[in-house]
Amino acid sequence: MARRHRRSLDPVASVTFVYARVSTADQTTANQLQDIEAAGFNADMAYEETVSGKVPVAERPEFAAMLAAIARTQGAKRLIVAKLDRLGRDAADIFGTRRGGHVAA
Repeated sequence: MARRHRRSLDPVASVTFVYARVSTADQTTANQLQDIEAAGFNADMAYEETVSGKVPVAERPEFAAMLAAIARTQGAKRLIVAKLDRLGRDAADIFGTRRGGHVAA
């Protein structure tokens, strides 16, 4: 299951990208998206996928599509996840993505 959502973008405000991931088809990303919204974030573009946490972020199709969209987006942007473990299985995977210039501190 890979889904993307997009709402109209305000050219002055920062663009908010949301990434939600579940490991199995019997799970849903709904609770992650609700948590993000409850925290006060509204996604301009949301990327959802079903892929095991064992799969490195560099090999996740929706994550790759999101990174490409982030690279094409001009101006301020931010990436929101419900929990850091949605980005990677362990710190090395997460920080490897960050070092690759994909995620800002």
